[in-house]
Amino acid sequence: MLSEKFAALIGSSPIEYLIAWRLQIAARWLMEPGMSVERVAERCGYDSVPAFGKAFKRYFGVSPGEFRRSREAND
Repeated sequence: MLSEKFAALIGSSPIEYLIAWRLQIAARWLMEPGMSVERVAERCGYDSVPAFGKAFKRYFGVSPGEFRRSREAND
């Protein structure tokens, strides 16, 4: 089956890989001037900001706002 081959080769299921990829793109968008969390969530295909925030926090360990603030503090 394709998903089994994908997981064996990549180390995660196709959906897990897609979610991680989308969230990594979202992290880059969060650093763009003028990009709101709402706009990033929409661009990533999430139906709601809370759903996006939950997925983002599960992946990165911090909320989108905390992520943005920590990156801005390091610049």
